Amino acid sequence: EILNLTRLTLISDEVLNIVSTKLPDLRELYLYATHNSVTKHSNTLLESQVYFKVEIIDLCGVQKLSDDSLISLCEKNQALKEINLTWCLEITDRGIVEGICGSLKQEGLKLLGLFGNTNIT
Repeated sequence: EILNLTRLTLISDEVLNIVSTKLPDLRELYLYATHNSVTKHSNTLLESQVYFKVEIIDLCGVQKLSDDSLISLCEKNQALKEINLTWCLEITDRGIVEGICGSLKQEGLKLLGLFGNTNIT
């Protein structure tokens, strides 16, 4: 299953909660340009069980995505092949090193977008 919520700037935590309970076979999730509508609470939803089967996740512009959520998502999701973290402004070196480098099977990851992340050295 594919869910594209691109540019839905008013998306709520409730919608993400519904996604996490109603789409158990979700393989692709696009949250591109949802900006600040994805709140701190949504970070815990991205850590929920349903997202552990997702192979492609586009979080470009999800500015409140935390290092902890990225690390958790990577630790629990070995199926992830593509992740776009472009303009995820709260991501730091810690999220990349512990999440992407430390958790994922690097041979399986084919695409990683980091453009615009000023907290990464």
